[in-house]
Amino acid sequence: MRQAAAHLSDLAKAASAGALSRKRPAPKGVSPAIQQILDAITDAPAWVRNARHDMLAANRMARALYSPVLADLRRPANNARFVYLDPASQDFSTQKRGAIPRTRR
Repeated sequence: MRQAAAHLSDLAKAASAGALSRKRPAPKGVSPAIQQILDAITDAPAWVRNARHDMLAANRMARALYSPVLADLRRPANNARFVYLDPASQDFSTQKRGAIPRTRR
């Protein structure tokens, strides 16, 4: 029984060590070429985010649309953190829901 517990403990330690060593740092932004593409989109909001919902880059319209998210001084701006932790997200969500019917006309 002790051998099985020790074996499982060794497996868990090895799995944890492997997971930590494979973890890549989150990118801090995008290349100048990607930013140029975003800036060329002038009639719609456009942004780049990662799997963590960090906003990595945005065009002018996206910065205006997501200004409440960007108002948080913590960087990178994070949509998930805003939605779940910032009381201002309630007003933002209400405004978005009110805008949806207007866009469907």
